[in-house]
Amino acid sequence: MTKSEIDNYSSILILISTERCSVCGALDQRLKPWIQSNFPDLAYSKIKLEDFPMLRGELMVFSAPVLLFFKNGKEVLRKAGVFSLEQTFEEINRCMI
Repeated sequence: MTKSEIDNYSSILILISTERCSVCGALDQRLKPWIQSNFPDLAYSKIKLEDFPMLRGELMVFSAPVLLFFKNGKEVLRKAGVFSLEQTFEEINRCMI
């Protein structure tokens, strides 16, 4: 995935992970059902940095987990490291309205 591909979505939530990130797997398991039940039209993608090394520089992501929310090609939310998932859900709700 590239930044230009991200720009094609009206809204997309991206979880950036690494091969050895167990927290990333747990986040993915919580995010998928939440998106399906609250925003089924919201695009979601889990991206491993190892598979897309160019994204490190394009998105300025150098660690994992990182959660990025884009609306019309613009980054409107970034969460990295340790963050409250419940608070993040609230912030995404506000962005989607």
